Amino acid sequence: ASIEGLLTGTFGTLRNNQPDLTLDTVSESELKVGLEVGTIVGFKSVDGSGDVVGGGLIGAWSCADQGTSFTIMVTGQDASVVQLRLNRLVDNFDCA
Repeated sequence: ASIEGLLTGTFGTLRNNQPDLTLDTVSESELKVGLEVGTIVGFKSVDGSGDVVGGGLIGAWSCADQGTSFTIMVTGQDASVVQLRLNRLVDNFDCA
């Protein structure tokens, strides 16, 4: 699966499971996982009254040598905490 396909699929699943919220992407950047390069997408969650109630990050990458691909999603109300959690998980991941 392509990185873009993984991100789209994960975001779509999250969106479908949160029918009371509107999820909008707000950023996209490169994600480094060991020697691999992937993509990370940031999003916000908006409730029916238009208030931002949280958000998250979805990352995707492939481990070429193993022929496997991964996605990770971290959500929360505080963007700094979400970023910290994602960094901790990714920093401890190794394709080998």
